[in-house]
Amino acid sequence: MITIQIQSYGLDPISFAQKLQSVWFEFQSEAYDLVNRTREYMVNYINTHKVRPKSGSKLEDSIQVETINTIGGIEMGIGNIDKIQQIAPYWRILNFGGVSNTGHYVPLGSFIPGEPKPSKQAFRQGQWTVGAGKFTFIAKRPIQGIHYIEDSTNFLESNIKDLLNNLISNLE
Repeated sequence: MITIQIQSYGLDPISFAQKLQSVWFEFQSEAYDLVNRTREYMVNYINTHKVRPKSGSKLEDSIQVETINTIGGIEMGIGNIDKIQQIAPYWRILNFGGVSNTGHYVPLGSFIPGEPKPSKQAFRQGQWTVGAGKFTFIAKRPIQGIHYIEDSTNFLESNIKDLLNNLISNLE
């Protein structure tokens, strides 16, 4: 969560409030646009960094912008974890990495689309679908995280600095 607090320096409170009010709606609009651009950045980051690009888009589709509060300020969120957990419970392991079935047999199934039998080529082509075939394999390596949350947070923080600098220059 990023909290921004704006304080006046060198201005009496009434003058500061008037100046801030003159740019406040523009600031809110730009902040809203930035949050939506950050969501787009996150979705694009996931799409370009996931190992199996054809594995579907449940996670990407579940990441939405939510306005939490608009009274006395603006509070927005990108991705409601409770909703994402229901739709794409693998969000955490894709972000942070970890051990998922490593050293164990994966339930019977096949890769769809592509070559159904497990192989390096099949892994890159399709998604393992349990119950869709008679094949199995032992998962040998842990999943490497792609750190999409951290990278998107860095994108947001960098752009917030620019947004605040514009706000401050408009107040002077």
